[in-house]
Amino acid sequence: MESRFKAYIVWLILNGKAEEALEQLAEHYDVDMPKLKVGLPKRHKIKTLGCYSTRDETISVLNSDVLKEPSVIVHEFYHHLRIGLDMKHRGTERNAREFAQSFIDEYNMMIAKKSE
Repeated sequence: MESRFKAYIVWLILNGKAEEALEQLAEHYDVDMPKLKVGLPKRHKIKTLGCYSTRDETISVLNSDVLKEPSVIVHEFYHHLRIGLDMKHRGTERNAREFAQSFIDEYNMMIAKKSE
């Protein structure tokens, strides 16, 4: 069941439904849904694709193309999730990358099974 959920989240994002994916993630993990915004805060470098602001619980992405990048959307949701669980931004980048990668891996396995 968890595998299917993760694959579905990736599918939603790849198909331009990032807000719906965030809604599903928030419900699944029992946290408030983060806001989603195109455009990074001024303090971020142009090479940054996304960031999470704890102050306003917002995931910001560089541009609209990034809305279809599961690795970015799920990575930034991880930061939101950590804040929602313990009010500390201690979700390290490594943990956020691993969290996002677990979703992508499940999606890739589902795709591989379908093509067999």
